[in-house]
Amino acid sequence: MVRSELWMQIEMCVKIILSFFVGLIIGYERKRTKHSYTILRTHVLVCLGATLATLCGVFINEYGTNSVDLARIPAQVLPSVGFMGMAVIMKRENKVTGLSTAASIWLVACLGIAIGLGFFTGVLLTTILALITLIKFVRPDEKEKDQNEENNKSENNEEFPAE
Repeated sequence: MVRSELWMQIEMCVKIILSFFVGLIIGYERKRTKHSYTILRTHVLVCLGATLATLCGVFINEYGTNSVDLARIPAQVLPSVGFMGMAVIMKRENKVTGLSTAASIWLVACLGIAIGLGFFTGVLLTTILALITLIKFVRPDEKEKDQNEENNKSENNEEFPAE
């Protein structure tokens, strides 16, 4: 059964807006930790892009030949995002940094795909669990470092740190 074109367009717009907010929420947490607006923008853009790519597959399937495998487009998104995540991971001396940020970028791509497919319950639960993981499961020395940086930031009145 083909839905009305107007309803499908509205549904796609709602999914894209939801994708923006999901990427923004997780990206904001990473920005708060890493103090970089680039990380925030990256999370939002990856989530939006993954959602749009998935919606393109849904759109083609709905209005095209109905012979499109809906998994093909999202299946190409994830390796591309994984490649981008490699650029975030750094090794300095004996310490690896950026792993959580790379994983969260990959996660927002998965969330974008799920939004595009309409799996809203999974998106909500995964977003909540991801935020709990990113906020609560932090090494004690990282918590102390973040608190010191927050204190220094408030003393210096820096509202927008340099990227």
